[in-house]
Amino acid sequence: RYMKSLALSERAEIESLNGNLENEIAFYEAAIKINNYQSIFYENAAIAYSNLDLFDEAVNYFDKVIYEFKTDDGRAEFFKGLMLIKNEDNFNGCKYLKSSSEKNYIGNNSGIKSSDVYTSLCL
Repeated sequence: RYMKSLALSERAEIESLNGNLENEIAFYEAAIKINNYQSIFYENAAIAYSNLDLFDEAVNYFDKVIYEFKTDDGRAEFFKGLMLIKNEDNFNGCKYLKSSSEKNYIGNNSGIKSSDVYTSLCL
């Protein structure tokens, strides 16, 4: 089960790189169905849902990562904060960006520091 879920997750990442967000979500959902213990599957699906402006689905998965898995890297808070600000909920968006910056989140690929984003958008 674990290896199959990882393979599905890898396929989701490929779909994302190719701009196929609907397929990306489908592969993450399939991975979650067979292995619902990996917070990263939920987190990446939430980001994909957010990119498709599927707000309710994104919030549901971001909240699962933040409040049930209780991850400590600040990534889910960062992306949830950005999504909320994009949807004109600056108060809550800044709350999540602040939480992310307190956890010192830095984007792996971008090198963007959540503290810089929090400072520029919220202070």
